[in-house]
This record gives sequence, structure tokens and C-alpha cells, in this order.
Amino acid sequence: ALLAKAKSLFLLADEMHGALCFQQVALIDPVLAHTAWAKMLIGMGRLGEAITHARLACAFKPNEPLLLASLAKIQHDAGQIDEARLTIATAIDLAPRNPVVRLTEGTILLANGPLEEAAKSFQRVLDETPECAEALGKLAAIRLAQSNPSEAESLLSKAILISPHDPSLLIHQAQALFGIGRKSEALKCLVQTIKTPLTYDLLLNRAQGFLLLGDLDRCLADCDQLMQDYPCNSANHILRGAALIGSGRPDEARADLAKALAHNPGYTVNYVSLAKLHLELGEIQKASLILRKMRAIAPTDPSVIELQAMISASKNALAEKNHSTPAPKKRKLDSQMGGLKRAP
Repeated sequence: ALLAKAKSLFLLADEMHGALCFQQVALIDPVLAHTAWAKMLIGMGRLGEAITHARLACAFKPNEPLLLASLAKIQHDAGQIDEARLTIATAIDLAPRNPVVRLTEGTILLANGPLEEAAKSFQRVLDETPECAEALGKLAAIRLAQSNPSEAESLLSKAILISPHDPSLLIHQAQALFGIGRKSEALKCLVQTIKTPLTYDLLLNRAQGFLLLGDLDRCLADCDQLMQDYPCNSANHILRGAALIGSGRPDEARADLAKALAHNPGYTVNYVSLAKLHLELGEIQKASLILRKMRAIAPTDPSVIELQAMISASKNALAEKNHSTPAPKKRKLDSQMGGLKRAP
């Protein structure tokens, strides 16, 4: 009852009395109090304070692997990657076969690499709990990243049987199905998630999926939602720009790509996207100018190398077109005059 009251007071912005309730709980069960306090702060986006309370919970039970795994996850979400690695390593030493600990380890490795080590962590989870949908889904995400959509699709099919309404599984399943050419099934997976609230990453992934599958109206709807929630994120503008190009709205696409450049002027992919827009519009010279600039800044960037290949292909296609178009023939004067004699 005290915990519920504490959370209610925090939600009502009465943090002083809420903290007093948490402190009263801490006199009885400090681990429960600080764990609940940390969880509530995570929901409020206050990760730094959440870490403090998660550490306090660990201090009362320093050899509890689940508390350490929870702390590692918060540290990771707060960007404290090195600290998260150290914390989860301690938890693994205490409980090497605990699936929750290994799942946390895999999640940290999935985000920061190496991917194959993350895959080993998720496989260890599945060795202990074969029906862990989260481990199946995250292992599938690795196989997608490794360009193995067939294995990813198999893993995701199992995961969806266990957790059929999980939007992350359905969106990853769509990516896998697209990778093996089953586009209509991929679109059905994405459509199933439309009424489900999504995190930023999942919404961005779904919008990208709709773009690849040619459902530009739904892609733009997701882009509009992203723009509303995250107006300064250049990835949103780039994606929306690509959808607008496909919809035959180049002027609006230019505006979105200009905003992407304004938000992240040093981000290579923004310039590459703008150059691709110029190519779509047949403006090879403008795309070439951007390429020249990007080759001076990031000559080995894969996106810059790809852009160079695209510009070369566009130039070659234009040259072939010009070469294959016959020059207008000079017409003989006599034939044009219908055989009439010239005037003297």
C-alpha cells in the first residue's frame, strides 16, 4: 500500500511525500523499496536517479544476480556501456546459467557488439528456456543483420507462436519475409501492428518496412507520427524524404532533406540522401557536386562509395541514351521540293 501511495504521489508531482513513503518501505524491505523506486524513475525517464536506487538495492544484496542484471540494463540504457559490461560480467560470474542474466548480457552485446557473442548469449538462454520469445526474437534480429533471413524467419515463426501479439516480433518477421521474397506476407505482419503503440525504434523500422514494400501512404503516416514525437531526428526526415520521392512529391522531399541537414550537418547519410534525390530528378551535376564534397570528408564511407557507383551508372545510362538517339538527317533539297527544278 505504501509503494502504491508513493508512486501515486510522484505522478501527482508531490515528490517530497512520495519519497517519504519510499523511505518508510525501505525501513521494512530496502531492496523492494529501492527496486520499485528505480523502476518508477525509469518510467519517468530519469535514468541517472534510477541507477542510484538500483545501486542501493544491490548494496543490500551484493550477490543477487537478478539485481545486478537490472542495474546493468539501466546503466546500458543510460549510455554507461562500460559500466554495464562490468556489472553484467559480475552477475554472470554469480549465475552463469541464469536466463535473465544471459538475456541481459545478450541485449547489451546486441547493441554494442560483437554480434556473434550476443548470439551465443541468446542461444544459452534458449538452452535453458527454449520458449523464451524475447531470446528467439533477438537471435533472429542478429541473423537478419548477418543477411540470413531464412534462419531469422524460422526463429521468428517459433517466437510468434509463443507471443503472437508482440509487435517487435511481427516487425522483425516482416523484415525476414521481405528478405526471402515473401512480400505480401511481410506486409500483413506490418499491418497487424498498426493499432499497437510502438517505441521509436519499432516505429522507425515499420516505416522503413512500408517504404521497402511500396506502401507509401502507410510509410508517410508512420513518418508523420515520428515527426510529431521526435521532430529533430534527422533519420525521420530522411525516411520521409524517400517516401515523398516515391510519391512524386520532390519539392516536399527537398524540404525534409534540408531539415535533416540542418539537424545533423556533419552526418554523411544526410548528404548522400540529398544526392540520391538529385539523381531521382535527373540532376546528375548537383549529385556529383555533393559526391565531390563527401569524398573529401569520408572517402571510405560505404554510403559514399555506393553513391559514387550510382552516379557513374546514371552517367553511363545518359551517355548510352544520347549515343543511341540518331542525329537528325540532312534532308535533300530536291526531295523536299517535290522534284521541282531550282529557280535559276
